[in-house]
Amino acid sequence: MKRPNSLNFVAGLFFAGGLSLVWDCFSVLCHLPSDVGIGLRIWIAFVALLPVAFFVGMGFGLIRLRAGCRYVVLVLCWFAFVIMALILVGVFVSPHAVQVNIGPFQTTADRNPMLAVVGLALMFGFTFWVYRVLTRADIRSLFISGASTSAARLSS
Repeated sequence: MKRPNSLNFVAGLFFAGGLSLVWDCFSVLCHLPSDVGIGLRIWIAFVALLPVAFFVGMGFGLIRLRAGCRYVVLVLCWFAFVIMALILVGVFVSPHAVQVNIGPFQTTADRNPMLAVVGLALMFGFTFWVYRVLTRADIRSLFISGASTSAARLSS
């Protein structure tokens, strides 16, 4: 059975997220003071590349229809929902403490509360879309049939 395009898109987003973290890792390494030793640089690179491996692994897991990866991404969606709710509370309770970063544009929620609320709404909408893609019946059945196929291969 062919994977739906929406599932391919979600997996592609995990790949892209992991690859963008590679750029962040190199950026951190390039901006370290010159007196930082090679051992510490290697350690920082290792720690910074762990999320890369996680996101790229989740992308591969979704493409290969691994049920465990689907569950991990669903848990990440729920974490994101909780964090966004806490940030929304922060926008109204302590807006000066909520930083809004969109590309090079940086402000706080007390200076531009509408930007913070609209940004949260967009992130919530996107996260909810990912959640709905992974909980659709046709996609859920792909992961269930993928798990049973993997189990059948292991037992033979």
